[in-house]
Amino acid sequence: MAALLAVLVAAPAVCSANSLSAQWQQDYRLYKEFSESGHELDRESGWLPALALSGEGDLSDAVSVSAGLRVSDGRLNYQGQTQNGSALNTQAGAVYQEQQLGLGYTTAGYGVWSGGLYRQRWSRDIRPTTASAQLKEFYDWYGPWLAATAHWQKESWQGSVRLEGRYRFAGQLTLDLQEQGLGKPDITLQGGGSLRLLNHAQFALSRYWSLSLSAGLEGARYPRSETVDVRSGSRIIHLAEPESLEWRLQLGAGADFVW
Repeated sequence: MAALLAVLVAAPAVCSANSLSAQWQQDYRLYKEFSESGHELDRESGWLPALALSGEGDLSDAVSVSAGLRVSDGRLNYQGQTQNGSALNTQAGAVYQEQQLGLGYTTAGYGVWSGGLYRQRWSRDIRPTTASAQLKEFYDWYGPWLAATAHWQKESWQGSVRLEGRYRFAGQLTLDLQEQGLGKPDITLQGGGSLRLLNHAQFALSRYWSLSLSAGLEGARYPRSETVDVRSGSRIIHLAEPESLEWRLQLGAGADFVW
């Protein structure tokens, strides 16, 4: 990722136009897990601060290459239940890391078709209470993405609307259960998908600099995983990642540098 961003900066002879963007963002996330019967097991919600960096360069009049890196870090409110069914309210630390590479093709007019690969990692730390132990989970998955973007331009500003679909190949969830004497078992995650709607506006400040504003909405669904049996002595624990739904509202502001 860093290498590709360096190429966009250092090789203007290769790319006919280049841009770098940095945005400070706020994400509102709502994440829910469900039992096999469809009953809600738990949810996490709240705002997370995020930093988004991206670069783009034109390889020709019609073809462009892009790269992006996004990190969010904070705490969400966790509402669930203990194993005996008692209500559980605590906080969950959440760190999201997202990397994305892509190629775009500009059609006649202002439309752009693009696609590529992405990787997403999520570190989840459900804080302990007097009724429950700490639980740490580490998610890692990747897959392809496809997007259609419409652009329009005015005298001093320009905007775009982007519809993006993603598919998650089978990923991996690692559970840290060392305090419970169960080690760090791995669960294979099933494939799933998400859909994003992103709006972006740029307001020219000078020849090279622009103010950028963004807003987006994303919805994702992930199916239940297969059950994994974990042994600790004579004890056998059955583990599975429940079916889940996630909604994310993204708001951001930053600066774009174009040369």
